[in-house]
Amino acid sequence: MRVLHCLHSCNPEGGGVWQAVLQFSRELIRQGHETLAVTTDQPRSPWCKNTDIPVIATGPSHNRYGYTPDLKYWLKIHAKEYDCVIIHGLWQYHGRAALKVLPKLRIPYFVYPHGMLDPWFKHTYPIKHLKKLLYWKLNESRLIKKAKAVLYTCEEERQLAQNTFLPYDCREKVAPLGIEIPTGHLDLQENIFLDHHPQLKRSEYLLFLSRIHEKKGLDLLLKAIAKLESAPPPLVIAGPVESTKHLEDLRKLEATIADRNKDWRIIWTGMLTGNMKWGALRSAGAFVLPSHQENFGIAVIEALAMGTPVLISKKVNIWREIVGDGAGFAGPDTENGTLAILQDWLALDARAKMNMQKQATQSFEKRFNIQSAVRHLTEVLAV
Repeated sequence: MRVLHCLHSCNPEGGGVWQAVLQFSRELIRQGHETLAVTTDQPRSPWCKNTDIPVIATGPSHNRYGYTPDLKYWLKIHAKEYDCVIIHGLWQYHGRAALKVLPKLRIPYFVYPHGMLDPWFKHTYPIKHLKKLLYWKLNESRLIKKAKAVLYTCEEERQLAQNTFLPYDCREKVAPLGIEIPTGHLDLQENIFLDHHPQLKRSEYLLFLSRIHEKKGLDLLLKAIAKLESAPPPLVIAGPVESTKHLEDLRKLEATIADRNKDWRIIWTGMLTGNMKWGALRSAGAFVLPSHQENFGIAVIEALAMGTPVLISKKVNIWREIVGDGAGFAGPDTENGTLAILQDWLALDARAKMNMQKQATQSFEKRFNIQSAVRHLTEVLAV
C-alpha cells in the first residue's frame, strides 16, 4: 500500500500530530508499505532535514494558517501516485488544498482530527470558535463529508466530536495511535538524564513532559502541589514554551511553593528528545498530565512504554483504559481533582508502586504498541 500523509508541519515542537505521523510512517515502512509526508514547511527548516522518513516541504508559508500555493500544485501532480491520503489535523490550509484536489482526482482520503473537534476549545475560546464555525461551513464540514472515513484515536474522542460543529456528516472509524519501543540501552538512557540532573538521583520525581500551554493544566498541578501537607516531591517540567504569559504565571506559583519549602524548586529542562527524553521518562516516579483536553496523549503512552505510572485528568481520552489496567490514576481536571491523584500516588507503598509499574508496561504492550496500531490502520484504509 502507498500512503500519503498530508499535514501542516513536521516541526516536533508542534505536538503530537507529527509524532503520530512519524510513528505510523516508520512502522508502515517496516511492514513493507510505501509512505511519504507532505507539509507546508519551508524546505530549509532544520526539522525537515532529519526526519527519519521521506518528507516533501512545499512552503514557505508566511502565517499559522499555512497557505502555500505549491502544496495544491504538488497534490495535483503527485497525489495520484498513492493509494490513499491521510489528512492530519484541521483548520489549516493543507486541508483546504486537499479538498480542492483529491475529490477531483477520485483519490480516497481519510481525516485524522487529532482532538481538534473536542468541545473544550468551543467553551474555552468562544471567539475563536465563531471564526472556526465560519470555516467549518466553508471548508471543514465538506472535507469530512467527502472523506472515506474520519479517524478517531479512541472511542471517547469520537463521541466528543459529534456535537461540536454542525452540520456533522461523516463516516467514523476508530484507529488508535501507537508508538515503537525506543531503541538503545534503557539503563544507559536513564543514567544520561540523571547525570545531567544529579539532584534527582534516588528520588521519585514527578515528570510533566508536554508543551507549556494553559490547556495542559500545569497551573492545576502547581496549585495542587501547594496544598500537599507533606513536602512536595521533586517536579521536572520538560517541554517547549508556547505561552510566555502562562510561563510567567507558573513561575509565580513556583515561587510561592518554594517560599514554604526551601529545598524545592522546579527543574525546567526545555524540550527533551532522544536519550534524554527516554531517560527522564524511565527514571521518573510518575508521569503527570492534568490536561483540560487530550485526544490521546502520545507522551502518556511513552511513559507507559517505560513502565512509568501516569497521573492524568479524565480529559485525557484514554483514561478509562489506563485506570482499568491499573496503570495509573485519573481525576477531574480541577485543582482538587489533581490534588486527589497526587495524594493517591503518594499514599502507595513501595510494593504497590512496583506493581503499578508492571501494570503500566502491560497496558502499553496490550493496547498501544505501534505494530498493532498500524495493522489496524491498514485494515481501515483498505476497506
